[in-house]
Amino acid sequence: MAKLKKLIESKIRTSRNRKSIWFELFTTGVTDFVYGSRYDVSKLEGEQGIIFTPNPDGKYRVSARDANNPDKPTKEIVEHFSPTLNETFEVGQPIRIEIHTNKIVIKLHHSVTSIQRREGRIKDKIRKGIPLNGLSMCMGGGGLDLSVSRGLEQSKISTRVAIASEYERKYLEPCLRNNPELFDENTLVLEGDMRSFPVNQNRNEVDFAVIGIPCEPSSLAGRTRNGNALPEQNERTGTIPFHILCWLQSFNPAFAILENVEGFSRSGSFYMVINVLKELGYKLSVRTLSGNEFGAIEDRTRLSIVALSEGIDEFDIDAVMPSNTKLATVNDILDDVPLDSEMYKPYEYIFTKEQADIKANKGFRAAVYTGSEAKLNCILKGYHKVRSGEPLLAHPKIAGLYRLLTEAEHARAKTLPLQMIKGVSTGIAHQICGQSVIYNAFFDLAAALGKTIHRWAMGNTINMQSA
Repeated sequence: MAKLKKLIESKIRTSRNRKSIWFELFTTGVTDFVYGSRYDVSKLEGEQGIIFTPNPDGKYRVSARDANNPDKPTKEIVEHFSPTLNETFEVGQPIRIEIHTNKIVIKLHHSVTSIQRREGRIKDKIRKGIPLNGLSMCMGGGGLDLSVSRGLEQSKISTRVAIASEYERKYLEPCLRNNPELFDENTLVLEGDMRSFPVNQNRNEVDFAVIGIPCEPSSLAGRTRNGNALPEQNERTGTIPFHILCWLQSFNPAFAILENVEGFSRSGSFYMVINVLKELGYKLSVRTLSGNEFGAIEDRTRLSIVALSEGIDEFDIDAVMPSNTKLATVNDILDDVPLDSEMYKPYEYIFTKEQADIKANKGFRAAVYTGSEAKLNCILKGYHKVRSGEPLLAHPKIAGLYRLLTEAEHARAKTLPLQMIKGVSTGIAHQICGQSVIYNAFFDLAAALGKTIHRWAMGNTINMQSA
């Protein structure tokens, strides 16, 4: 019975102007491949590879180094040239050499076959008009997924969420209910901590991934609140980037869109994500997207990361342009709230805190708007709690009264579809919006990316250097 004795990672090289494989046989125990023994070579069935089998009359022979030197140990080596090798591999391709007791199997390295599978799969689906299967991680209320799905659809790429993962039921339930276009009857929903799902047992692959990396560890407010100097110190979510990489390696998407706060780019986790994705055969594009630039009243900035399988055309993320013009003022997103509405309150503690912060040389200030302003501060997940630094609308007639934005106004500030917050409480609606992206920005990003991918899949490749 064949027993695996040694694994070698190598590459197809050239020697004397021929494709060749070279490796040392040294291993523990005994194999049928010893100095002077002969073998034959044939193609491996079902995979890109070749197999050496012992044969006393075989065409090829195991050689050795220092075989005639009594002062040095004999090192059995294989240097192989053959037409079968020429037909199977290309120069420079990574390979894995499996030395068994009674055979040697040489395969294309799994990193290369992973790339071939994912690229071949989406090319075939796009050409046939078959929806791409998506993995959504930390999906919240679905704002990022909606923007990406509709952006890709504009570029003639249809999609479906095959696997939806979200920790919080209070976000997952309205996301599934309010965004039916994202899902179908075969969508697998994962409710709970993504770190606890046995992704190492996964045998399925997807075509793309959409990931909202939890921002709390990387945001200044989150680090201050939790007393963390580094994002990775956050015990609840600091390790999420590592687990995201595990999921991406397992599910092997052809492209992925990830987003987080700008502060993530200054963390060790950011460089880990970038470098590991490069090792997995992805080209990376990074850009900070501004809300105002992409037509939103709220000037939220978000770090966007696009991972694109290395064989797909180059994507110029800096060339992504806004497709919408920003509304002129805050008034353009406001509801018709009656002047005697109970929403208007003094919120005296906000201004008391402001004075205390001024005396303490802290930067927190009340953020009061009349409606004539061109933009709003960033509105966060806890907006409904009425905190210092987030927008308050001044009463147009009565000094000293203020109100929060309504849920719909909050959604409009981020250009989010109102369907996302249908049927949820005020607090949950603000949480869904507050941790979402600027819809227009990621719609435009996905549309531009989809155009690049669709052009590549249909065979209309453009040379970026000459374009």
